[in-house]
Amino acid sequence: MNNLIVNLVLGDIASLLKIKGANNYKIRAYENAIAKIKNLDVDIKDLVDKGELTEISGIGKSLANTIQEIIFTGSCEEYDNLIKEYPPSIIPLLKVSGIGPSKVKLLYNKLNIEDLEDLKRKAELGQLTQISGIGAKTEGKILSSVNKLLDETDKLDLGEASLLSNKLKTYLDKFKDVHRIKVIGSLRRKEEIINKISLIIECRDFQVISKNIKILPIISEILEENNQKLILNSKLGVKIELIRASSSDFWNKVFWLTGTEEYNKKLKSVFSIRQGDLENKFESEKNIFNKLNIPYIIPELRSDLEILDRAREDSLPLSIKNEDIKGDLHIHSNWSDGRYTIEEMARACQNRGYEYLSICDHTHSLTIANGLDVDRLKRQWEEIDKLNEELNIRILKGAEVDILNDSLDYGDNILESLDVVIASIHSGFGDSQEDMMKRIMIALNNPYVDILGHPTGRLVLGRASYNINFEKLVHKAVETNTILEINSAPKRLDLNSHNVKLAHKLGANFIINTDAHKMKQLDNMKFGVGVARKGWLEKEDVINTLSLSDLKDFLTK
Repeated sequence: MNNLIVNLVLGDIASLLKIKGANNYKIRAYENAIAKIKNLDVDIKDLVDKGELTEISGIGKSLANTIQEIIFTGSCEEYDNLIKEYPPSIIPLLKVSGIGPSKVKLLYNKLNIEDLEDLKRKAELGQLTQISGIGAKTEGKILSSVNKLLDETDKLDLGEASLLSNKLKTYLDKFKDVHRIKVIGSLRRKEEIINKISLIIECRDFQVISKNIKILPIISEILEENNQKLILNSKLGVKIELIRASSSDFWNKVFWLTGTEEYNKKLKSVFSIRQGDLENKFESEKNIFNKLNIPYIIPELRSDLEILDRAREDSLPLSIKNEDIKGDLHIHSNWSDGRYTIEEMARACQNRGYEYLSICDHTHSLTIANGLDVDRLKRQWEEIDKLNEELNIRILKGAEVDILNDSLDYGDNILESLDVVIASIHSGFGDSQEDMMKRIMIALNNPYVDILGHPTGRLVLGRASYNINFEKLVHKAVETNTILEINSAPKRLDLNSHNVKLAHKLGANFIINTDAHKMKQLDNMKFGVGVARKGWLEKEDVINTLSLSDLKDFLTK
């Protein structure tokens, strides 16, 4: 929680300094510190207590004092001075397309625009054209961007929400009054976008818990408070809800507050659940399913109305589990844009119990990601050969090959030499459906392409899918035996569960990869597994549940 709070405040300082027009060196110092703290594996307060904060590259004595002040007070002198000049509510304006820091400053000083809603209203009235450099066309683009941002406001992707939820649980677990905590609602269902983090808490004194969570620096507003429930707004936008439970009704509340309202309504109807059926105290949620004579439905499927018909027929999928995964075939190293060496990523996979991994760095056309030309790729193979002699995990030689306009980024002679070939699109996102499908078909028809990476190109809360005919794509993938990737990065989750379910019905094969650029990101595998579970996949549907020998056989078919 300390790391999160420090980064929130430092991030606001950096943004407000940009708007103010401060020295770029100073701004970069804050941004560098944020990046370093984000990657810390320890609580930053521990470093402060040990006097080791300045040992982090880029954090000098002055910045260390600022961080220490934030940890102990939730704020700092520089931040307090900046918000006297500019309200923090203008910071989201920096995300608006067509507006830079200097324009944000002008909009505030000349038009008194303090937040996105203000900007939307004044754009609709045509008032932005009073600002030099903003014409009617630019104003229209600004309005479109604002509407998109407002639609995304107060929402987090699954990864960000899970991180915050875990930090809240860790914080609350420290109180003696708390007996147990359980995540419920959309976060427990592994929805890709979360607007409320809901926790059930069994505790002796709910008021003590409420008092202590309300004073956390990430809390911005109290929305509802009574002896049974507390709803708060956070500075991250997402709402936080705490619901009190007793030992006798804890699992009852978990059961009913995990599913959506529509799901619960159909559940009651399909299985003729009557009021009073669940008045007993239960020792687990599975006991409730047994009491109601319903096969256990995993939390990920408790918004899926169709699954209730499968439950009635006792034909639920044998859902894939995290422990079924035997390797990760989409990992980046510092040969391209990853942070760690191949050895470090391999050892991290080994520590997770994997049998194998594949290093799939970017190819040379993706210069922004330090893509590998053929000579560098072959030198990487030499390193992999040496590591395979030393480590107790198999490193496969792979590449994430760019799909260009009319070809792949490596020739067939190189693709044929690789153990794993992932073909992905990283450019031309606005291409017509005809052009995009032509590019994808080049990849799917290539006999050496094993996997289509993040197949629709969407970014959660960021970018819509490419303009593609998804059914046609799947039919071709089935025909060519090309595996479809479920990319576990929380900002991608591509394929999503809807597309997974459709592709599964059409006979596709799947792989769940993390696309990890850092060791921590290997833990994102659970999010991809969640998508697979929501899409009704079983262990046999996912190829990286295979042993190494079976995987090699599959890839060489």
